[in-house]
Amino acid sequence: MRIAPVLSAEDGALAKMMTPFKFFIGGPTGSGTQGFEWIHKDDMARAIRFFVENEATEGPYTVSAPGTITNRQFADALGDVMRRPSFFRVPKVMLELVFGEMSVVLWGGSTVKTDKLEAAGFKHDFPEAKLALQDLIRD
Repeated sequence: MRIAPVLSAEDGALAKMMTPFKFFIGGPTGSGTQGFEWIHKDDMARAIRFFVENEATEGPYTVSAPGTITNRQFADALGDVMRRPSFFRVPKVMLELVFGEMSVVLWGGSTVKTDKLEAAGFKHDFPEAKLALQDLIRD
């Protein structure tokens, strides 16, 4: 499996991305135009079970939410859900300090296709960023 960053409000990338938003200084990283891949923790767990239960799933699969969004779109969705602005750009050096080697995922961006996973019959419970964030970040 090729796995996109797994979203969880308790730990990982999302928990760290939430911190600047809590202080009203959140926003996209870099230009914000780079692709941003992600998957809800529950969809990730369901995907693993899907692979175990379906012997026909052989070879590499990309496990990510369907479709591609930009880093700006994700930051805007996060700001909406947290009821915070999303206009401060997070500089690359700050990402490297907070995320270390994983920072390349945030400022470098990526675009993947999940067509193979969907063609095998997997259905995401959280196909949209805002829906996933609303589920993960409860008041």
